[in-house]
Amino acid sequence: IEYFTSIITLDISNNLLTTIPDISSITGLVNFFASNNKLSSLPNMSSFHLSDFQVANNSLTEFPDLSGSINLSY
Repeated sequence: IEYFTSIITLDISNNLLTTIPDISSITGLVNFFASNNKLSSLPNMSSFHLSDFQVANNSLTEFPDLSGSINLSY
């Protein structure tokens, strides 16, 4: 993932993932989808300006800082 720095949408849903590698190099990330996995935590996401963030149906025990994502809607 570290080589795909221009990704706008990252959809890793429905993969039974338990971890997510460092995605901080994806500087233009706007849409993040990671629902239906087995994630207990998410990487630091404070530098992203997300407008869509979906992480339903995981085992999250903590939630990332999304303070940079003022365009999130629900």
